[in-house]
Amino acid sequence: MGRRIDNNDKNDNNDKRGKILDKPEVINFDKVSFFYGKNEILRDVTFSVKKEDFFAIIGPNGGGKTTILRLMLGFIKPTSGKITVFGEEPGRNFTKIASVPQFSSHDRLFPITVEEVVLQGLIKSTSFLPIYTKSEKEKAADAMKKLGISDRAGARFGDLSGGLKQRTLIARAIASDPEILLLDEPVASVDSSVEKDIYEMLLDMNKKITIVMVSHDIGFVSSFVNKIGCVNKIFVEHNSKDEMCCLEEHHAYSGKTTMIHHKCGI
Repeated sequence: MGRRIDNNDKNDNNDKRGKILDKPEVINFDKVSFFYGKNEILRDVTFSVKKEDFFAIIGPNGGGKTTILRLMLGFIKPTSGKITVFGEEPGRNFTKIASVPQFSSHDRLFPITVEEVVLQGLIKSTSFLPIYTKSEKEKAADAMKKLGISDRAGARFGDLSGGLKQRTLIARAIASDPEILLLDEPVASVDSSVEKDIYEMLLDMNKKITIVMVSHDIGFVSSFVNKIGCVNKIFVEHNSKDEMCCLEEHHAYSGKTTMIHHKCGI
């Protein structure tokens, strides 16, 4: 179940994060709509993400959260409207943006090690075989160190706990030194005891990396992020410190979650 966060905890984390002012814009959605077949998924979505934002996107299942991430990555194109990433069409700056999916595509029985998973983050689109240089292996080692999994480098990925798998996938994403990190439900498969550790690691990364994250557990992450976007076909942006109110347990979106009631009503 989601957790209540008292005001002292929120204020402490807000103080650590600091205010993000006058930063350049890195992602822009301008009246973006998206249809899947005849089904309208997003309608006239407009918002921007600035450098070193920690932006959480929340909403019900099927509301369009993951669709927004896929649009940012250029995996799909909007039906109407315009999206820019670093001023260009999504997909043109693939070396500056990395993502962590909600679920791993690695087979539990496939004998791939933690180090090999992290090294995948350094495979170039032009590479035919995964042959890594000494410099790339050092980058992978540094990413594992940041995520606290150096001692698991030789362990089989499929044998890891949910929390360690998630740390490994985040390490893979940051190994290439991206400027933007996209995460889809980063703590969906981890125990509640390790959620705070993962969020605090992300908060530390946010000093240098812009983070956009889809999450249900907004009652917890609201103490870490500086912006929240509510999406259920339409999109409303909130400043997490000034516009959030009335934290309480609520079960409208899923079986276990803590939600914040917003003025937007989404």
